[in-house]
Amino acid sequence: MTADKVAQIKKGSTTRTEVEALLGPPANVSILPDGKRMLMYTYVSNKMDAHANATAYIPYVGLFAGGGKGENQNHSQTLQIMVNGSNIVEDYEFHDSTTNTVTQTGGLLGMSSSATSSTSGTAVTAADNDKK
Repeated sequence: MTADKVAQIKKGSTTRTEVEALLGPPANVSILPDGKRMLMYTYVSNKMDAHANATAYIPYVGLFAGGGKGENQNHSQTLQIMVNGSNIVEDYEFHDSTTNTVTQTGGLLGMSSSATSSTSGTAVTAADNDKK
């Protein structure tokens, strides 16, 4: 799912069939009390990379001065699309966020640190695309 694909969805004219041709079948469909449908698309990925410091491999020294570094990246996207009884898109909202965490650990000396950065806020609604 990309922001470019989401931008192709037009409120009041794109059909559910066109959405599914663009993005595939939704992960979930909810039926609302007024007969409308809420299509839910979700994407989540988690990338981890961990490695030991070189001193971790030295006999005896590694116990005290070893340690390692780990990096973790979580990326999530959510797209909610409301279609009416005629299967025309009435509204939608798209969120895209990434969180990066880096952890540094020490051997038995116990020194460790962690840093987290987050990129969030790519939120696109049908109203945003109406302005274009």
